Amino acid sequence: MTKTDQRTGDLRGLALTLRQLEVAKWTAVELRRVADDQGWEWCEGTGVPRLRTGSPFGEAWLSVVDSTLEDYVTTEEFVGLHFVIAEKGTRAQEEIQAFREAHEELRDVLGPSYLLGADDTDVSFHWDAPDWGAPYVRWRDLAGPNLIELRATVHGTVLTLRPKGPAEGWYCKTVEHSAGRVGGFVISVLASENVGLQLPGVTLHSEWRDYGAHLAKALRTRAAEVTALGLTQSQGLYTAIPGTGTGLAFSLSFGEQVEVGITTILEEDADLESMDLPSMGWVQAPEERRYEDDIVHLAPVQQYDEVNGVRLALMLLEVAEQAGLDSPEGLLAAEDLAWLPWVDHSFGPGRIKDYGFALRVTQ
Repeated sequence: MTKTDQRTGDLRGLALTLRQLEVAKWTAVELRRVADDQGWEWCEGTGVPRLRTGSPFGEAWLSVVDSTLEDYVTTEEFVGLHFVIAEKGTRAQEEIQAFREAHEELRDVLGPSYLLGADDTDVSFHWDAPDWGAPYVRWRDLAGPNLIELRATVHGTVLTLRPKGPAEGWYCKTVEHSAGRVGGFVISVLASENVGLQLPGVTLHSEWRDYGAHLAKALRTRAAEVTALGLTQSQGLYTAIPGTGTGLAFSLSFGEQVEVGITTILEEDADLESMDLPSMGWVQAPEERRYEDDIVHLAPVQQYDEVNGVRLALMLLEVAEQAGLDSPEGLLAAEDLAWLPWVDHSFGPGRIKDYGFALRVTQ
């Protein structure tokens, strides 16, 4: 057996163990009983309790209810049991690949993932997120109170068992009360596992300055996050320019590369010739792209782990402003659908709540 085969077996075994644990109240008394039943040693120290489990992934640790979570708990004294399944890498590419491989392995044992996304890297649940992004995948227990979560953290890739209530309650209130400052995105599939899931609405921005900073953060991490999740994302943005009868459309594509283009798909396009697009960083698209995809200008293509989000945001918004758009509220997203390749198409596409792009969706 190779080391890779051994690691896969260890991860599957850990996932099955977490799924079978009978934890309901998340009190110290209950968790000590669970530890005893599993033959795990409960270790108290100066920090949070740790469990010597004998797992190849080392000690587990418990996260306690702190002041940020007090409003979202009932019986819970702890809100997560965590295992680092892949240590922090020396490069972002290593961490992204480790997360992606773990997600693929876990789908084989836990089933398809119907809830996934990425947090705002500045407002991630429990730990600081790595600089490249904050992706997560969740398997919700339909009949029980818990979920299993795979998450990228500053410690590496972490597999967690946690109660649903505190995590989901914290997220909704944090986003709703952020005045549009919290980014990230959530993809949810209309599956029974997601019954009872509540997601906050998207707050629109009215000022270019605030929206530019918000969009830059989303553009910087989006490609790395969707790559870690095993996805790509394509999004069209468009707007009607007030008082001109013309419009403006952009094409955004996120995967191992980031491509942003200006397209001519509308009946009446804004006067691009009057803008000095080269000075903003745009270049003319090759003839085949103009013919096949209606893309007339492109921003420089960037690798998923080296994206300059500030530059891309400035390029997009400067064109929109020069075209005559009054505020970012006039920008529209073409759709909010995401086809997940591991989900049976009978479920239909996943729906994206995109707090990073923070745009009204028109389909």
